[in-house]
Amino acid sequence: MVKKFFNWEAYAHSPHHAPEERVGKRALGPFVLGLAIHNLADGFVLGVGAKASEITAGLVGLGIIAHQAPVGISLAAVLVAARATRAQVIRSTVLLGLAIPLAAALTAAAPVPGDQALGFLIGVAGGVLAYMGAAHLLPEAQAINPSRITSAVFAATLIGTTVGLMTFLGH
Repeated sequence: MVKKFFNWEAYAHSPHHAPEERVGKRALGPFVLGLAIHNLADGFVLGVGAKASEITAGLVGLGIIAHQAPVGISLAAVLVAARATRAQVIRSTVLLGLAIPLAAALTAAAPVPGDQALGFLIGVAGGVLAYMGAAHLLPEAQAINPSRITSAVFAATLIGTTVGLMTFLGH
């Protein structure tokens, strides 16, 4: 029913591939593994945010929730396009769903020797987010809408977020 109103298969393809190319079931393993690594990084960032403060953890958590909506749509699109079985869908979603809280809990439980180490971890977490945006989101956005405005909006968002965090959460 949903498939009639929303073309999931169109979203299962990178802009670098023709829409008529099929996503094979062999692509599911690497795709899910990539999303698992991605979600582990999200969990690490959330765990580091929890070590910094409750407010930081809450804001990072909200960002991760908002960020996971398009990730879920991508996962659904690939699973539909690959004609995944119900068992594959359940296994993939459970694995990916557990990756974030597992990585966050492990990161939050790990001892931090001091404020300098926490500052280093926060820098690494920020670097992970900036890398994910610059290496994955920006090229996709450029492929869909090739324009200097796309790059400028990305750079402005990154700078604005940095200034905002340093202004409101900095000491």
